[in-house]
Amino acid sequence: MSKSPLGTSQLEKFSIGDLIYWSEFTMCTNYDKTLEVFHGIILSFETEYKSGRGVILANVLPINNTIPVQIVITKLRQVKTN
Repeated sequence: MSKSPLGTSQLEKFSIGDLIYWSEFTMCTNYDKTLEVFHGIILSFETEYKSGRGVILANVLPINNTIPVQIVITKLRQVKTN
């Protein structure tokens, strides 16, 4: 098992201020699942230890929201801009 935190290889792809997106499944009222895509801006990175291993989390400010959220860095994708 690797001693480096989960997401270390992904960390070099991102910088603070990057526009990113991620997706999550949401449950509808009729129990159907839909895939919802969210966009945000990276505010910072931090490492938390879960089950004895470090996990790199990104603090992200979602677009159209004022409350930052923490997301595992492996879920993030960069928005391609010109």
